[in-house]
Amino acid sequence: MKKQITLLFGIMCFALAVNAQYYYFPHINAGQNPGGLNTDDEYPVAGGQPAGWTSIHPGSATTPQWSTTVTIPFAFSFNGAAVTNYKVSTTGVLTFTTGAATPPPVANVALPSALVPDNSVCCWGISGSGTNDNICTKTFGTAPNRQHWISFTSYTDPGNTAYTYYSIVLEESTNKIYVVDQRNGGTALTLTIGVQINATTAVSVAGSPNISQYAGADPSPADNSYWEFIYGSQPANDVALSSLNYTQYVTTPTNVTLSGVITNLGSSAITTVDLKYQLNGTTYTDTKTGLNIAPLGTYNFTHATPINASAVGTYSFNFWADLAGDANHINDSLNGVINYLPFLPTKRIVFEEATGTWCGWCPRGAVYMDSLRNLHTRKLC
Repeated sequence: MKKQITLLFGIMCFALAVNAQYYYFPHINAGQNPGGLNTDDEYPVAGGQPAGWTSIHPGSATTPQWSTTVTIPFAFSFNGAAVTNYKVSTTGVLTFTTGAATPPPVANVALPSALVPDNSVCCWGISGSGTNDNICTKTFGTAPNRQHWISFTSYTDPGNTAYTYYSIVLEESTNKIYVVDQRNGGTALTLTIGVQINATTAVSVAGSPNISQYAGADPSPADNSYWEFIYGSQPANDVALSSLNYTQYVTTPTNVTLSGVITNLGSSAITTVDLKYQLNGTTYTDTKTGLNIAPLGTYNFTHATPINASAVGTYSFNFWADLAGDANHINDSLNGVINYLPFLPTKRIVFEEATGTWCGWCPRGAVYMDSLRNLHTRKLC
């Protein structure tokens, strides 16, 4: 079984401008939205968008425009200062400088840029020129752990007819900012993704202003990627237990090996780390030395001591990574459960197919069912 938190990182990309007060983590191919609060499918306002979204700009913007000004539904700080309102351009820029007059143009450039107002968040380089191109908002979760989403739904890829869905997310309590790549119609984009403090100070994703999309046409969050922007200085030491792998159901007596992945979220390389788990009040430690895990690098591990139990029952354990000087213990641990059974039943997969004289697509189902039976040595039922 694989226990996993969303710490799926792409490339190492700390492109911090001098004196910028933000750093970021990429979550490429995360397969979900940040925090998992927003599970809504991604559709146009007039084409199946889930309930609860509010349009703040209706599209058809042949020239760049600002949305209406919106009040943030919870206390939020940007760059260490409280902000209460924002507005959004039809070119993918959210700004807390609500008095800004001129919206950024469609043609995006690298940050920092005088074309972008102070105190802004960018997924700059999309266009709200189409009739289905809405900017919509919705708040997910419960206080004090809410997320306020600002979504560019069915937006236009400039110079093409393809659609794209991106969102900017404000998170309560943590004051984190996310830019989410949700859904795309196939044409390569060239975006600027980042946070701008002013015309001389910004932090942007490496590759801006030519960031292309990662998400495909799937309307669910299953193919989503996102970038997480955090205010403050990146800690030197921060290890995260990204995933934990083990067999959940076994027969006694059997050793169960624990393996997984840790990720270095600090600015300094990790050379030594203790991998520990606690079972029935006893802690088992495996010290890994001689490592050189670079910032945003990962390390695949196998714990030296497997779990062994001679009696039938359920064994719950906690597994964590212990790094000297770790500044953030929230992401260090995962819980696990192993079920020791007297025997394991044989499992079979059953497919059921029904049809009717009205169904023009059903012959395809019969073909695929037959293909599955031929592909596998054992019949499916």
